[in-house]
Amino acid sequence: KANIGIEPLFWFPATVNAHVIRLTGILTCLCSLLSAVSVHWFPWGRYVAYGLFFDFVMRFFAGSRLSVLGRIATILTSPIQPKPRHGRPKQFATMCGILFSGLGSLFFVLSFPKSDYVGVAFMGGLAMATGMEGFLDFCVGCVIFKYGIKLGLIPKG
Repeated sequence: KANIGIEPLFWFPATVNAHVIRLTGILTCLCSLLSAVSVHWFPWGRYVAYGLFFDFVMRFFAGSRLSVLGRIATILTSPIQPKPRHGRPKQFATMCGILFSGLGSLFFVLSFPKSDYVGVAFMGGLAMATGMEGFLDFCVGCVIFKYGIKLGLIPKG
């Protein structure tokens, strides 16, 4: 039986390209900031948050293959020699992104007084974490992942 290189739909790579991850972090940071800053004045600001949530979900299940921001980063970094990194911590960091973008989106939908401010706080936190990844090559989610393993909350294998 020939292996034609078809990956399962819900799959995350064992290693990822650090250049793609960093550029995706920059793009995500910019989108998060755009959402947080614009949501009070423009109705489309909340839709940026919704789009980020779905982009993170696609990234979680399929790496950068189905993520719009991941695909853009992959194309733009293709001329650069790949720099491998472990995939599991990055997948955990992506799950953290799902949590923050999901909560930001949820609070943009809810209609209690000042709920938009709570959404802005989550989107601002997401912008800070993804900005640290993109601009400083420091992955907050990866640090949490490492401590989760040390505390026995996350399995090693």
